[in-house]
Amino acid sequence: MKKIIITLTLFVAIITFFSCEKETLDISTGKVYYPVFVNSGNQLNVVALGENFTIPEITIYDGEQDITSTAIVEGEIDLQTPGYYPVTYTATTADGYTGSYELKVYVYHPDYKEAPIAGVYAGNGADITIEEFEKGVFFIDDATANEMNAWYGRNDLAVSGTLIYIGNMEYLVLCDIPWYGWIFVTDGNATYSPADGSLSYHIMDATDPDTGWDINLTPIVE
Repeated sequence: MKKIIITLTLFVAIITFFSCEKETLDISTGKVYYPVFVNSGNQLNVVALGENFTIPEITIYDGEQDITSTAIVEGEIDLQTPGYYPVTYTATTADGYTGSYELKVYVYHPDYKEAPIAGVYAGNGADITIEEFEKGVFFIDDATANEMNAWYGRNDLAVSGTLIYIGNMEYLVLCDIPWYGWIFVTDGNATYSPADGSLSYHIMDATDPDTGWDINLTPIVE
């Protein structure tokens, strides 16, 4: 299968705003402006593996002036590989104020229904919920399955996350950053078991790999 990588290039274009959602980081005081980012489509996009996808056009303004051509764009989108692909646009106005905007693209394997994970699971002293966001993309309310609370003797900590089905009964787990600067990552992908519907993976603190847990989420059957 030919691997197609879409590399974003910026160009200056004149567009109408009637169908555009205006995503902005702008703050204006008098004649001092922050960059304004106008997205012709959606900020968050969910695309099936191999599906045709048109990258939304991002136009950037400094007041009334189009400064799109001066922006720095970081990130690539690979429609042939399931995963998460953020693309960041950064621009600076004539007044020296810098702003950024992130376009988010999730690429999922279309056979996600073979590994259904939406439901409630038994964690360490607390129930864990996984909800379907869109096809092949799911949200989990605590990727540590309450292990972090048990470890630190607390009850107010949670690491929410996103799971993307990548095929072969596996999910890519992306963890949000919780309080106090912890950065949790998974050591490998989450594996789904068709036999009992469980989901297993290892999660650890990226800044301290010795702090981590083997997670085995077992669905609660009512």
